Amino acid sequence: MRVLIWSLVFLIVAVILFLFIPATPQPSTYQGPIPFDTSGSVLPARYDCEGVSFFISQKNQPKGGAMDVAASMNMISEATGLSFHKVADPGVADLEFSWVRSMPPDKSSVAEPTGLTVRSTSSRSGFRFFMPPSNEITKSKVMVLASPPPDTTFAPSGQSGMRAFVDHELGHAMGLNHPLGKTRSVMVPVLSKDSPARFTNLDLEALAALYGDCKNI
Repeated sequence: MRVLIWSLVFLIVAVILFLFIPATPQPSTYQGPIPFDTSGSVLPARYDCEGVSFFISQKNQPKGGAMDVAASMNMISEATGLSFHKVADPGVADLEFSWVRSMPPDKSSVAEPTGLTVRSTSSRSGFRFFMPPSNEITKSKVMVLASPPPDTTFAPSGQSGMRAFVDHELGHAMGLNHPLGKTRSVMVPVLSKDSPARFTNLDLEALAALYGDCKNI
């Protein structure tokens, strides 16, 4: 009888340890040319599947700017299954988009001559089946120049002429990084007149891989 009791105790302890010991985060198995940004974690940084609230500033907004942002978000939504909903208060928005006349210096951000993306993330190790590990993007602030600087050479795109840069920065906001090597992607480090005017199939495939589970919700 005593042996049976101790066997049950051992089994219960083993089950508890299995369920509640922190799960080891598994890196992404995606092998495409456009890497994900991990923000210092093993897991890729990404929004959760509940959807993304966004705010677009009217200040400095070029003609057609709002249409380009909406078109870009529609492509992201189709690729990922994520929904975007507009809010009136930037303080509660998951993603804040603004048009600026010059780029502010910020060493902690993903900065380029025509755009700037700053992300905040929250990571957890997770507990097996009850709380899976995550590296969630909690806030993104995206800034794009309202008009291109005179020393840049690129093909104007979209309604505002800046659509390629809108897609590029929103790609960073969603968790994409710059591709490795020469790739037909709007996520290349420097956009030029030969660069794509918007997300390419490679960009959308990377987004779909990063958020693939959101389509099943």
